[in-house]
Amino acid sequence: SSRHATDLSSVINAESQDIPNAPVFIAGTSRGAISAVAQQDLGAALLLSSPVTTGAGLPVEASAISKPTQVVWHGSDQCSVTAPFDSSQLVTALDQASIATKGIEVFGGFNDPSQSNNCQANTNHGFLGIETCAVRQMTDWAADTLLSLPVSRPAIASGDPTTLQTPAGNQFRFTVDANGAAPFTFSLPHSITDLMGVIEPDGADQFLYTPPVGLDTTTDSFVYVATDANGGTSSNVIRIRINP
Repeated sequence: SSRHATDLSSVINAESQDIPNAPVFIAGTSRGAISAVAQQDLGAALLLSSPVTTGAGLPVEASAISKPTQVVWHGSDQCSVTAPFDSSQLVTALDQASIATKGIEVFGGFNDPSQSNNCQANTNHGFLGIETCAVRQMTDWAADTLLSLPVSRPAIASGDPTTLQTPAGNQFRFTVDANGAAPFTFSLPHSITDLMGVIEPDGADQFLYTPPVGLDTTTDSFVYVATDANGGTSSNVIRIRINP
């Protein structure tokens, strides 16, 4: 969702103050893997563990992934929506789509005997008893992958989001501030804003915002992404104050 992107972008930008050019890995476990894939445009690579690959909702599918991806799963995971075979098939599909991918199946650990839900953290699904091993697999891959990722991030994002203003009911067109740096390609991870307004591209560096119907004296938000010529990405939050 747009709200999730807003929160995630704000955290990334705050944490990037000390290391501004560090590539960002988006990680998610179980249902969190769905969120990680949905917000992949905010980062350079994905770390997915015990990903939901079947069932209701929007399971993780290879066709939705465009970033380098690692998938880690437990070979004895008995959660009905994160079957080990499906994770291995996800890795195969990503390989076939020429996405830089690594799949790792781990074993060991145990299930909490008091836990009847196989999709909870204190089971093989959550790598109970081998947490350190599972995390090490992720961090080792991340360290190796860093060597192949862009070493630059466009200097568009600051710790504080940009705030604009518009009257209620008025469409609002504005130009993205690129801080005078090299040419960027701008994109939107979500076309619906936090308060259900609409945001859409309108030229190379402009966006057109349509406020949500019936709202005023409030602040809406959305995230945009800038990509430089080297493939480095940054995101920023735009907040729009809707006045009466």
